[in-house]
Amino acid sequence: MNVLKKLFLIVPYLLFFSLSHGSYHTITIHANDSTLLVTGKVVDSITNQPIHLAAIYLWEHQTDNAPLKTAMTNKTGDYQLAYNRTPFYLKISYMGFQPQTKRIETMNGSNIDIGTIKLLKIDNKLEEVTVSSKRPTLELITGGYKFNADNNVIGNSTNMAELLKQVPGLTVNELEGKLQLLGKGAAVLINGRKVNMGGQDLLNYLKSLPSNDVLSINVLTSPGAAYDSSGDGGILDIRLKKNTNLGFFGSASASVSTLWGTDESLNLNLKKNKFEISLGYNFSYSENQHKRNDLIKNYYLPDSSFLYKQEQVSHRSQRTHSIKTNTLYHVDSTSTLSLNYWYAYFYGKFPNERDAAIYNRKDEFQRRIEQRDLIFLDNNFHIVDLIYDKNFEKKNKLSIGLNYSKYSNENNTSFWRKAYNFSGIGINSSENNSRNFITTRPYEIWTFNADYKNSIGKDIDLKFGAKYNRANTKSFFKNLATNENIVSGEESKEDEVQYNENILAAYAALDGKYKGISFDVGLRLESFDYTLRSISMSEQIKNNYINLFPNFYIRHDFDEKKSISLSGNRRIERPGYNMLNPFVVTNNPIYFTNGNIYLKPYFANRLDLQYSHKLNDNHSILLSLYGNSSNNMFAYVSRYNQEAASPEFNYYNDYNQQQIGGYFMSQNKFGSKVNISTYLSLQRPTFKSNNAEDILLPGMLNFNGSINTFIHIFPKTTIQILGFYASKRNSFQMKYGATGYVTTGVQQKVLQDKLNISLTIEDIFNLQNAPISSLGNVIAIESINKLRSRYAKVSLSYNFGKTFSIKQAKKLEKDSRID
Repeated sequence: MNVLKKLFLIVPYLLFFSLSHGSYHTITIHANDSTLLVTGKVVDSITNQPIHLAAIYLWEHQTDNAPLKTAMTNKTGDYQLAYNRTPFYLKISYMGFQPQTKRIETMNGSNIDIGTIKLLKIDNKLEEVTVSSKRPTLELITGGYKFNADNNVIGNSTNMAELLKQVPGLTVNELEGKLQLLGKGAAVLINGRKVNMGGQDLLNYLKSLPSNDVLSINVLTSPGAAYDSSGDGGILDIRLKKNTNLGFFGSASASVSTLWGTDESLNLNLKKNKFEISLGYNFSYSENQHKRNDLIKNYYLPDSSFLYKQEQVSHRSQRTHSIKTNTLYHVDSTSTLSLNYWYAYFYGKFPNERDAAIYNRKDEFQRRIEQRDLIFLDNNFHIVDLIYDKNFEKKNKLSIGLNYSKYSNENNTSFWRKAYNFSGIGINSSENNSRNFITTRPYEIWTFNADYKNSIGKDIDLKFGAKYNRANTKSFFKNLATNENIVSGEESKEDEVQYNENILAAYAALDGKYKGISFDVGLRLESFDYTLRSISMSEQIKNNYINLFPNFYIRHDFDEKKSISLSGNRRIERPGYNMLNPFVVTNNPIYFTNGNIYLKPYFANRLDLQYSHKLNDNHSILLSLYGNSSNNMFAYVSRYNQEAASPEFNYYNDYNQQQIGGYFMSQNKFGSKVNISTYLSLQRPTFKSNNAEDILLPGMLNFNGSINTFIHIFPKTTIQILGFYASKRNSFQMKYGATGYVTTGVQQKVLQDKLNISLTIEDIFNLQNAPISSLGNVIAIESINKLRSRYAKVSLSYNFGKTFSIKQAKKLEKDSRID
């Protein structure tokens, strides 16, 4: 533990920022020694006049997140940088001009003169948005791929949960509260900071955040040791837009859909001297209708009833607010201090009407049941980040972060249920019931992390860090009977659950490049313990685990166009608090649900082989093959509860899954008008149970694919067509039917590209009447689900701002940040 304490005091978290893209060139320079003095000149391409205070950034890799060196041009347009490693990338940027990025390849040289760089002037002062739109929809990155969202027409003026549905390989299941990557669970990060929520809470939080803030989404199927080990399917790192221009900028957007729904947002950004300040607000309201037809076979009903034919209709509505503030202070030329605050509010109202006809085993009508449910959700989310970043000489970097998260969740569910005979007359039945379930769950999470990156040789870096996470919750549950048809002693039940969780982690990783081989190997150590205490239980549950998580990534570049890589990692999936909670919910007349306090984490091992080939400047492909294996998984299955004499749905650690699969991605550009990205994945899982009595569905080959097309029919008019399809698939006792949709959107830019007007039509072809089946030993459910999702939406977004004048910018010459 002494080693852990030392690492805990030393290390950092690396906070990424997005790179704006401009033109790209490669320059090869022959020289003699290893000390580089890079010089050059920047002028206006039309007037050939020198550009004063143009920004010069130097990176070792184009995908790096912070420059190694920075400089500014003087009054004659000249600049110089000292550097001792090759090759490298140089980016030249100045407001009102299109930025340029150059790759410099040298032969151990010194005193390199790049020559005169001519920047092309642009009319639109908000050109940064236009330049970034040239990026392809899909890009290959270390450990996975990137989905670029900043040019998305369909995902404009909606929420993050809706935008995630466009990410290839990702499945967003709102009804079950699942977020899965290639059939496995995925952890979610925003700007590299983990969102410490799961299940329906996570989806509700993402629904409350606007999609207009999203720049890109990194899909990491093989994340490195610096990332948390949780999430057996990988990591989704949502990267937000960042204003890099000196001045005051903002955007406002509004949309309305026929579903019915509306979204409004306002974002303001100020960058002046040493401060960068942003403020954002978003409001959304939506209504929807969910229909479901069920055929339920129950093999253990005491009155020999066998078949339920049930219809459900739910008219849903939800309202969200979110506020975010970000303040970044440049302490000096090498360090920054940032304070970020997020607030989100989610309110949902879900009335549900159930009508069921019940038949016995002879297919004779027995009775009819009516049930009316009313569910209210009231969630509040607060997240605060305090981050300090420091860049040292020789590429060494330190990052220290403190995060505080506080969530409150109140769920109020009431229902009444009544049985009727064939003539529609009410009858006495044990199924007659009326109850009110009240759940309050406030919890808070403290996280501290520190990361350090040290250059230990040419093109080789050593990274190590530590992290501490503590979560606490004290939840209250009440099951209250509201009529007299309840057995004595069962009128009301209450429970209070206290849950405390601690995670202490340390990691070390080595990455670099040697003779055409790029590598990233690491090892992460995590200590995890939790305590769960319930008033209704006589015992206190305690568990403690210490585990190692290795990972590796090796890539060989045949040339600039072709590469092959092999990666592997070990990850963990821990039971969420909702899975451990023992509180019993009995609002369904056929079965009940509850949690399992004895659940344990399980591990997932994965191996990926990737081949990428850039055919030319317009076409590239990526092929990936993978395999993963998990034992003693927890899964949500049905079993018969002898004590309650009723079927139950619960989580158990009895299941094993092996999966093999692959995916293919292509990026294609046809002239200057058409960009098409395609994605297709296939996987074949197999399931096994340690319990011989469990019935499991067989694994089957399944696939999902998407095609995303952008057509620039006019210089300022863009059409986006998105198609998605997922085939039938099984998961333990659950069988999912095929689903898919085709969505189109058109966007027109006016008022010097400051105003964007878009029209979106979703589900041109609606395949979302999705069957879902559950097959168990004591209960079988066949359901047809239909979520009303065909709609049209009109969106407006307006960008505004003012670049500070050169006179104001000259004040930067006295700024200590200028090297």
